[in-house]
Amino acid sequence: MELNIIGKKLGSYLGQVMIKSGDIGRAVDVIIEVESENVLFDAKIDIPSAYREVEAGGELKAQITLLNVGPPRKVDVTITYTIKDKSGNIVYESSETFAVEKQTSFVKSFKIPKELQPGDYLAIVELRYEKSFAVSSELFKIVPKSGLAAKALASSKLTITLLIAVLAGLIFLFTYLIVPKKTVTNKLGRKKK
Repeated sequence: MELNIIGKKLGSYLGQVMIKSGDIGRAVDVIIEVESENVLFDAKIDIPSAYREVEAGGELKAQITLLNVGPPRKVDVTITYTIKDKSGNIVYESSETFAVEKQTSFVKSFKIPKELQPGDYLAIVELRYEKSFAVSSELFKIVPKSGLAAKALASSKLTITLLIAVLAGLIFLFTYLIVPKKTVTNKLGRKKK
């Protein structure tokens, strides 16, 4: 299946495409990124797997890469960071200016607002230089407060259980190899070990 989507407004958008055949239907999440035609820069956001799920009030970290695909000279570009919910509402936004010659890569931390509800969200980086506009986005999930804590607790319980099992095995092995064995004499006067 191939879709041709024409974007009229620059930016990154999260939506759904409904696919239906007879009585069977399915919604597929899609991200649409609309850039300018004369792109002089490229932007990329990459969220490491450890940060794909965060709690409200927590911290989201992302690797940002800016690439100058135009003439190689140092120019100032404006970067806008945005987080949107599934309905397209902006829940976080900030901007800064960078001097970029060829390529710049850095880690950006986002403080997630405490009042956000669990669900899917879209982290977006938009780069503007003169009439050039580049955009990149990636999905992440906000989980209930106890969600990550429960995972961490389950993981630590498994680790402790494994450590106890290894320790018990070592004690048994130590006892078996080091402690002298008693000899038993049977009724015929023969020694058994």
